[in-house]
Amino acid sequence: MKRSFLRNLSLFIRGMYAGIPIGLGYFAVSFAFGIQARAAGISAFKAFCLSGTNLTSAG
Repeated sequence: MKRSFLRNLSLFIRGMYAGIPIGLGYFAVSFAFGIQARAAGISAFKAFCLSGTNLTSAG
C-alpha cells in the first residue's frame, strides 16, 4: 500500500510540474482580464462571476 501511495504521489508531482506552463498561460490571461475589467469599471465580484460563468478559453 505504501509503495502504491508513493507511486501515485510521484505521478502527481510530475503532473503538477508538467502543468506549470499551462498554469502560467492561464494566469497571464486572467491577469489581463482583471486589468480590463477594472478599466471598464466592473467590480471584483462581478468580474469573478463573469470569469466563472463564461468559457473564454480555447481549451
